[in-house]
Amino acid sequence: MAGLGPIGGALSDVRVVLAYLTDRSSQTADDPCQSKSRPDFLAAVPNSVEWVVRSDQDDSATSLAPSHCDPAGALFWRAIPRSAERGLPDIADAAQAFTIAQLATSGSNPLDAADVRRKICAPLAQRGADAVVVSLSASSSITKTFLEAGFRILGTESRGRVLPRVPLASVVAGPLRPAIVLGRPNPNMLAQLRALGRSGIPVYCIVVRGEPAFIAKVSKYATGVFDLRRGGDRDVVRAIREIAQASGSRPILFYGGDLDITLTARIWSSIADCVTPVSDPHRAEVLNAKTEQCARVEAAGIRVPRGGGIRNLQDLEHLCTTLTFPVICRPVEIASRGGFADKIIIAQTPEEMRSRLHGLASEGKSWVLAQEFIPGPDDSLLFALGTCNAAGKVTSIVTGRKLCQYPAGLMCRGEAFENAELRGLATAAFEALGVEGVLGVEFKRHALSGELYYIEVNFRPENIIAVTEASGVNVLLIGYLQAAGLGTLVVPMRMRPALWRDLSMELLGWLSRRFAWSKGLRTNVRRRHVGALWASDDPWPALAWHMSKVTRLALKMTAVLKSAVGGESGIRSGRAVR
Repeated sequence: MAGLGPIGGALSDVRVVLAYLTDRSSQTADDPCQSKSRPDFLAAVPNSVEWVVRSDQDDSATSLAPSHCDPAGALFWRAIPRSAERGLPDIADAAQAFTIAQLATSGSNPLDAADVRRKICAPLAQRGADAVVVSLSASSSITKTFLEAGFRILGTESRGRVLPRVPLASVVAGPLRPAIVLGRPNPNMLAQLRALGRSGIPVYCIVVRGEPAFIAKVSKYATGVFDLRRGGDRDVVRAIREIAQASGSRPILFYGGDLDITLTARIWSSIADCVTPVSDPHRAEVLNAKTEQCARVEAAGIRVPRGGGIRNLQDLEHLCTTLTFPVICRPVEIASRGGFADKIIIAQTPEEMRSRLHGLASEGKSWVLAQEFIPGPDDSLLFALGTCNAAGKVTSIVTGRKLCQYPAGLMCRGEAFENAELRGLATAAFEALGVEGVLGVEFKRHALSGELYYIEVNFRPENIIAVTEASGVNVLLIGYLQAAGLGTLVVPMRMRPALWRDLSMELLGWLSRRFAWSKGLRTNVRRRHVGALWASDDPWPALAWHMSKVTRLALKMTAVLKSAVGGESGIRSGRAVR
């Protein structure tokens, strides 16, 4: 696969071809080029239409070639007409233009790679096609022939939908390099498990904190799970080396949170020879400091709220006298939060800021970032999730916005939608920081001026990362392929609207009257929905998660009741003694 060439032209100019393999026995005797069994989504296409290729440059469809069937009946191919687009809603969304080639073979007349390149790949390439959507039933030899001809894979067709996944086992020679997800079994880890596992990648989870490890163990996409919540750095090193030795390759290491980046940087000298990180841990750790981020992004010409870091009382007093209030305060980085217990603090006056931070500043154990607060509701918070290559250039990106937060600072509902201004600013921010891998950036739109202000970048997948796969751009898969040296294998689809929801946190936010239950549900009617925990093809982790929470709540209530009953018994016993 190393010989695959880069895609020609910008992503917005992608043409896509959909390749299928059908059995020779399904064809009629009088017309070997007419298949009885066609993919379900082709049912809306009448057999009598003239097969042509769609062209975005010319509103009128242009003929590609008549249906082809070689003398031996070994293969045939056709192209879907533009007039049949109404029957292909997902494929029409997948790229700006498309061609569909349907291939048929017989056992006695196997497809010849040279014929496929000459009779199919070459004419399609001449018409501008440069990406392929593969069917689950497509043969690996046909797919590889397209790849060798310079095509890239856009996704996989399943029941009329184009999904952002790749049957890697059938197109990559040799065993696949496994992925390791380091962190806690939360929505972030589950999203990474599913986005990678659905393409057939073996995924191992190393649980170092948080919820019980069985939440990840019950996922159908988890190859193995190491419960190291009570372990130390040496145990993590041992687990990574064990996975590498068992696979005979260098696993690709993904992070679940900022603490996992710090952990990886700390043990890097012990694992550098056996694992490939999706992002350089040392560079990511340095740039996790929000003060460093803001300086680099501001130097690139992006608006950043005025503020600075607080390490001591002098810093606190300086910012109390120079900033315009209200001011938002948060840890510069998780590793240096010290006694800063909250995710964020919003101080309305200098006096409030002094009272809230005086103790932390006098001890010098915390490093706090204080910035002027940008006014605006929850849905003024915009995000972009994407990937950058080793040169720091953006290779895929999904833009969207938060709809609701509960508790403050944590999103419980958000949507992906196209925003050109945000895409440009996010690209500039990513490239100003120059870190490869999977990243996320947040901006906020000023309620009065309408200007976008930079908030922060995270150099690891966000909790909302599942929305990218739902939107048709599998940034986790792209990040894996880049780290594995297969970055030219896949081209991302055009982004589609999608909604992400954490229903349990939404319920708590609604009960606390933080927001209306229906808020934001009608912002975009035609979009795909994805849950923080629930997935129809992998339901057990969500059930395990809720079972764990209910059990923990029941134990707490039981302990409170026992304490109350015990206290009451003690009081009664004391009265009886008197």
